[in-house]
Amino acid sequence: MDVSTLKAHLGEDLFAQVETALKGVEGLTIITTNDGSWVPKSRLTEEIDKRKPLNTAITDLTKQLKEANDKLAASGTLQSQVDKLTADLADRDQTITSMKRSGKIRDALTKANFRDVDVAEKLLDQSKIGEDDKGNLTGVDDQIKAMQQAYPYLLAEGSGQHGGWGGGKDPNKSGNGGNNGNGDVNAAIRSAAGRSLE
Repeated sequence: MDVSTLKAHLGEDLFAQVETALKGVEGLTIITTNDGSWVPKSRLTEEIDKRKPLNTAITDLTKQLKEANDKLAASGTLQSQVDKLTADLADRDQTITSMKRSGKIRDALTKANFRDVDVAEKLLDQSKIGEDDKGNLTGVDDQIKAMQQAYPYLLAEGSGQHGGWGGGKDPNKSGNGGNNGNGDVNAAIRSAAGRSLE
């Protein structure tokens, strides 16, 4: 029913009294459309029913958004764990590479007959040592040769290098080599004491 029709039946004064009286009543609302007509209950119910699926969809989307945010947070945690493991693996690979390189250097020093490989390794300039594409050391041979010349006392006896503790000669051979002539001295002492070498 149109509001103007209601006004016509009630009259201006009575309609104004009804409208004023209903304004203070809680839970009672007079609904009119833009053209001033009343909205039937069936249409109001229909509009409410249309909104129910929308409200359900909003609830579902809100739930899905929360789940997605939770998964994103979990994936962020997982990503940080992956990053840490990747860094740990890189550190381990670097340690292994460093150990392999040190092993090659120590092997070269051992082959060069250095008495104490630890001391000799510390004398090398590591910044000048590298590896070629086949994994062979570069820059170590020249340093080893220079160390053999500069520090002959670091070389093991019988190394064939000059210097060394035994003069670079085999200590088991007679002469002025590795035993510094001790064999000749011992022979002279025995001869003087009347003992023969047997």
